[in-house]
Amino acid sequence: MKLSHIELLQQYGYLPKIGTFSSQEEREAREAFRDFMRAPKWVSDNELFDIPRCGCPDVATEDYPYVTEDELSTLATGSGAWPAGCHPDWPNNHSMVYSVNKSRMPSFLENVFEPAWDLCAQAYADIGHVLLRDDGNPNVNSIITFERGAGWIGLAIVPGSGLRCSSKIWAKFAWGYQPSDLLNQWARLLAHEIGHNNRLGHSRGGIMNPTITHGVFKPTAWRGDPSFNILKRFYGGEPVEAEAPIWGIYPMEPNNE
Repeated sequence: MKLSHIELLQQYGYLPKIGTFSSQEEREAREAFRDFMRAPKWVSDNELFDIPRCGCPDVATEDYPYVTEDELSTLATGSGAWPAGCHPDWPNNHSMVYSVNKSRMPSFLENVFEPAWDLCAQAYADIGHVLLRDDGNPNVNSIITFERGAGWIGLAIVPGSGLRCSSKIWAKFAWGYQPSDLLNQWARLLAHEIGHNNRLGHSRGGIMNPTITHGVFKPTAWRGDPSFNILKRFYGGEPVEAEAPIWGIYPMEPNNE
């Protein structure tokens, strides 16, 4: 079912999902969304809301005051660091363990998904963050699935308050998203949704732009990106060893010596 413009504004964080709002607030929300999407006035609302994009909110607290404090804790802008002591497999740098459920993966991705994952993993290793894979294990940080998305091409679902070590992040990718440049676009899409898992919100331009930008995705893609300084604060911004290939690696046992 196609979502209405109001439902999309609520999903993207420009209008509250609970309570009421005035027609003036709705107009301001539409204008704020149009401004964030950098859409000229001659683009109709229907065309604007039909642009394929990430389904996570764009909201920034200081810019869009329409979201309640309770909702702010559950917005899908990423979980950030896991609690102390969680997943101590790599004690000298940050890592997250992913499980990819390919049961609904479209056939056109069969030959490109793993190379795209490796490109994405190399880009994160380049700024100090290690992505590990343990497919089929339910006890991982994040689970990637493929869904028949309604109006989005990627969606990170993040637990709200009370985050626990065992809490999951689901990164869902629209089953039918088939760009002409599969390798680069899917590497960028993976990096984008994993960026949400790493507490990044949307940016204007770059990997975290709400609509997918084009071009070759390089292992140094985060350098020079609008979100690089945030990731540098999280992970140091210096390259770490990226096991190659990343997929199929089981996390190391904690070193208790």
